[in-house]
Parts: sequence; structure tokens; C-alpha cells
Amino acid sequence: MAIELMTEEMRREAWLAERRKHITSSDIAALMGLPDAYGSPMGVYLEKKNLLERGEAPTYLEAGLRLQPVILDWYSDQRQVAIQHADPYELVVCKEHPVLAASLDARWHEGDLRPVDAKNVRIRRTEEWGATGTDEIPARYVVQLHMQMLCIGVRVAADLATLFAGADPGWFSVAYDPEIGGAVIEAAEAFWAKHVLADIPPPVDASDEWKRFLGSRRQTSKDLVSATPETEATAFKLRSIESQIDELQSARTLYQNQLKLAIGEHAGMLGRFGKINFTQSKDRQSTDWEAILRDLGVPVPADLIVKHTETKPGSRSFRPYWKD
Repeated sequence: MAIELMTEEMRREAWLAERRKHITSSDIAALMGLPDAYGSPMGVYLEKKNLLERGEAPTYLEAGLRLQPVILDWYSDQRQVAIQHADPYELVVCKEHPVLAASLDARWHEGDLRPVDAKNVRIRRTEEWGATGTDEIPARYVVQLHMQMLCIGVRVAADLATLFAGADPGWFSVAYDPEIGGAVIEAAEAFWAKHVLADIPPPVDASDEWKRFLGSRRQTSKDLVSATPETEATAFKLRSIESQIDELQSARTLYQNQLKLAIGEHAGMLGRFGKINFTQSKDRQSTDWEAILRDLGVPVPADLIVKHTETKPGSRSFRPYWKD
């Protein structure tokens, strides 16, 4: 009897499917509305309902995954503690609150077995980060570490291993705070009950996920819906903002043109404000192969055109026509 071994892709797909059954540590910051959180409540909702179309991961996330072993080993040397790298496709579910789950990067090999999370940080903002060894880190990472502590049952502390700008390693330690832990549990369980289980999207916001979701909804009627007092008020707000944007865009273009004129044939401009580039891109060429075949008198079979023709669903355009 043949035994089918799971490939890397199969393990990843199984892990993603299991993640959809829980609120994970990477979801919680967005659900709590913390600054610079990755994703949005609507993104979390769409993922859990398996409605989120996955594209290529941003480059910085790919870089973080590739650098993770290096960051963790560097942390181990700096901290002088032995660590055990975790299985990237293992999901730890909280026993007391099974809606919560987390995938760990590493854990201490001895002592309190605390979780260690690795982050590749592009910019070290002084208002967000303290000195190495402190607990001064952005709130979005504080709640993520608390989620991990809750899931593994180690409510002592968790560490964050960092690499700033690809060259500056550091580490931070966050002690478990029952108040923060309680807020994490409440946010995760409330979102799961109110939105995922109830099949009700979270309130609309300005996130890309909401924009893509609304743009993907198909038009099924040619009728016009009547505005309510609330939607009329929203439309007037939009009209006012668009008027301000038009004025700002006009001023922006004027100032850009004035600076372009001053730069002339040079590559840019330097000043107390910094630097402005006004460089020339390389010329690009494209070849119309169908036209070449016509000039050569070679007919292009209709079935070949059909074979290489891709039909993409039409997108819905949003165009207000304001009254004077």
C-alpha cells in the first residue's frame, strides 16, 4: 500500500485551512484597531470565510520569512539563551479559549519555555522602539506576543527578536499583563461570534480589503437606489472632500511644473528640503507580432486567437455626477 507524503505546498495549504478556524496572533492587532496593524477587520473576516483571494506576499514579508532563522540565531547569541525553532506549519490552539491560535517562530529550549517572535523591521522609529532589552515596542507587537503566551499557556513573558534595516539586531522582552491578555481574549471572541459565526461583515472602513470586496460585487440591476438621509449626508461629505482634492491637485501640479522648469535638463535638485529627482527612464519598445504576420501575408487562425485571448470580468466604476 502506497503512503502519500505531504509536500511543502500540501502542508502549507493544510495550515492555512486550519488558520481559518481561529483568530490568530497575526490577526489580533487589526481587530483591536491598533496603529500600523497588518491587515484590517474586513481582511480577517474574508480570510476566515475563505473569501480572500491570495496574491503574492509583499516583498518585505517575504524578506522577513527568509531572514527569520538568521534573526533568531542572532537573538540567541545576543541573549545567550538556547532556543528551539518551531515548525512553521504548526498551529498552537489555546486550550482555555479555543478561538485563539498562534504559529510560533521559536521558544526557549530551557527555563520558562517562553515564545520568541522574529521581526524584520525596515525603520526604527524612536517614538515606537526603546533600547534593546526593554519592553518598549509598538502595541501591535505587544498584543501579538500576548496571544502567543495565551496559546502556549506560558504567562510569564515573551521575547521579540528584531533586525532593523537589515544590519541592527536587537531583542525586547514583554511581561504578561492580565489586563492586556483579557482585552485580547475579548476582542478575538467577540469578533468570532459577531462576524465570523454570524456571517456578518465588520463595519465598513477605508481598508483595501473593503474596497476590493465592494468592487468585486456584481451588478444585477439597472435600477437606481433611492438615497436615505444618511447616505445623502455621506454623499455631500464626499463631494466636499473631492472639491478640496481637486484644488490640492491643481496646486500640486503647479508647484511640480515650477520645479521641473527650474531643474531643466539636470537630473534633479538639492536643497534644505532634501532632494528631488527628475530623471529620464529608458526608452521601451514593443512589437506587434500580429501586424508583422499580416504584412507577411500569413493568416492568423481564428482558433489560435481565441486560445490566446483572456476574458477578464468587467470592473464596476464609481463616478459621482454632482449637481451645481
